[in-house]
Amino acid sequence: MTSGQTDILGLRRSGEIKGKYVDLVVYVSKGGNRAFLSGVIKCPFTGREFKLYVTSHTDQVRLGFIQHLSGFNEHVIRTKEYGQWLIVRVEPYSRNSFHRRRYFVCAKCGYKSVRFIDALLHLIKLHGFLTRLP
Repeated sequence: MTSGQTDILGLRRSGEIKGKYVDLVVYVSKGGNRAFLSGVIKCPFTGREFKLYVTSHTDQVRLGFIQHLSGFNEHVIRTKEYGQWLIVRVEPYSRNSFHRRRYFVCAKCGYKSVRFIDALLHLIKLHGFLTRLP
């Protein structure tokens, strides 16, 4: 498949990430603002493998895609070695609000995102996480 072709799900394939602990394909939604991952990630600290995949959201109210992480996000939060790469911070949704939101923050440069996939892609592309390091 080339970069401009569409997958079965209606996502555009934008590239591949291959490295020491990852073998992933990156897909981008038609709007181009949301990224999704499909493939395998092997934890460098525990040796456990996680399969990431995308399914289409069949609800008629909100069409879109669902990213399945197979527990990788919770594994990252619970494993202390990931703390040198990714910090999970819970902050109020807005000023003087009781609602709180979980942010994934890059420990290297401070990049912050609500989506785990966006923070993971940032770490992989800019800091070489799971491709060259640790």
